[in-house]
Amino acid sequence: MAFRYREDLVGKRFLSVSGVAKINVNKVSEWGWKAGVIRAASLKDNKNKELQVLVEYDGVEWQRREWVAVHSRRTFRVFLVERTLVWAPKKYENEEVKWPALTFTPLSAVDVTLQADCQPVEFLHDRSLQFLDYANLQPFQDWDARLAGSETGVGADLLSSLSAESAEWRSAQDGQRILTSTPSVLGELV
Repeated sequence: MAFRYREDLVGKRFLSVSGVAKINVNKVSEWGWKAGVIRAASLKDNKNKELQVLVEYDGVEWQRREWVAVHSRRTFRVFLVERTLVWAPKKYENEEVKWPALTFTPLSAVDVTLQADCQPVEFLHDRSLQFLDYANLQPFQDWDARLAGSETGVGADLLSSLSAESAEWRSAQDGQRILTSTPSVLGELV
């Protein structure tokens, strides 16, 4: 079973390209991508032009989180949020293996359209980016060490780490879905 897309933004990874970045449409991988996690959102409506999100960039201390207006052209040319987990081809020590990777969907893309064969995927574990055609990717349903390269020499420690990271992602999706879609009743303390 492929994982359903969650509309809520909090807790999701994002990829962005600054509004002042100079871009060459033929070299998507050189656009100055930044990545991180969305920690809060000002509105529930993701399409609202007033939407702001609190972002925590990778490699930046958490105290330096900042609120950004995702639909402002001055802020971003492209702002993508994670969509789902897939098996994507990756080179590992001169062998092609399948690796768990996140796909992304545009939250805002001001005058930029990504070509079908240049869609970003972010691999688990090393968070490296690659640009692929999503139509050629296999949905992640269950952990499969053979797909991840167990038969081509990928080490047991790395496979174990990848398995744990993919399980953690699935668990986080389930937890977020429960928190955002299940009505709850708070009992009175007596």
